Amino acid sequence: MLFRSAALAAGCDMVLACNDRRAAMSILDHLRRPPDPVSQVRLIRLHGRGYLNVHRLRHQPVWQRATQLVQDYDAFPLLDMDI
Repeated sequence: MLFRSAALAAGCDMVLACNDRRAAMSILDHLRRPPDPVSQVRLIRLHGRGYLNVHRLRHQPVWQRATQLVQDYDAFPLLDMDI
């Protein structure tokens, strides 16, 4: 619980409690903090923006550039050892 409180005090908008119902319930029962309007706005912005069409996404220049950058990193593996 301490690290969750510390994370929120440090400016995190949320903490994760995955795959552990008991821990999640404990967080909800014990973690108290006043509502922060700025934090709430950031959390609201996390909501999805509707259906993502993968076909259209793959044709966007930003997607293509990102894909190319990832492929470029793989083109020059630094850990190859020809022994």
